[in-house]
Amino acid sequence: MIEAENRLIYLVTSTARLLANRLRDRLRAAGMEITPSQVTMMFLLEKSQGLTMTEISRAVVADNAAVTRLVDRLEGAGLVKRTADPADRRVSMIVLTDRGRRETKAAAKVVKAVNQELWKGMTSAELEVFAGSIIGLAARLRDGD
Repeated sequence: MIEAENRLIYLVTSTARLLANRLRDRLRAAGMEITPSQVTMMFLLEKSQGLTMTEISRAVVADNAAVTRLVDRLEGAGLVKRTADPADRRVSMIVLTDRGRRETKAAAKVVKAVNQELWKGMTSAELEVFAGSIIGLAARLRDGD
């Protein structure tokens, strides 16, 4: 049995792993070879005109080395490309390719279906409380409190 003072960390981390596994399995079942981490990055890129590695790192809460590995894999698969920042040619902007945009749209359908599975049996009020709790926890962790 997990001790009460350690239970929140256990619940959050084990649930995050279960959720990532579920999403990965659903993506594979849909014929997609991208990971949940890659999907997250692709969703960010879809809403932008391109992001730097640092901007992506901050948004996905990962270090630059991890983001570089993700970008390298996505670039190798033809889903993203590096382009020079018009304001500073020393900086690379990461942008989705046309193929990446198509793959992102397909992944969005899978993510939506997984979200619907998760919500099944939850009332709107329960979902709002849960989401608010998670958002509040993330904000406290980000702020260092």
